[in-house]
Amino acid sequence: GGCESDSECDDNDSCTNDICKSGKCFYDYRPCSECGKKTFKLEIVNDQYPDDVTWDVKKSNQIILSGNSGSVPYSTYTKTACLANGNYVFTTIPYFVEPKNGMKLGTLLR
Repeated sequence: GGCESDSECDDNDSCTNDICKSGKCFYDYRPCSECGKKTFKLEIVNDQYPDDVTWDVKKSNQIILSGNSGSVPYSTYTKTACLANGNYVFTTIPYFVEPKNGMKLGTLLR
């Protein structure tokens, strides 16, 4: 399905301008400071196995963002997003390590 108006493209993100153009939705990202949020920027420098890493950001055990490190070996994967003030947990899961007891690497973001 396509769209007929901008309101049909509403993604419930105050940091995007939601635009319906030629029956397709487009999202124009505004600076985080314009929508009362902070900028989160993740950079992962890949080795020869970029598919080996996944990550997520959680707030109150709810996944807010998630992804992998892209698919291009020896490149830098970058993800930028706007997050509301609060505490978040960033977790990265390396596939190349056999997880033991749900092993994850995590960091508390504030």
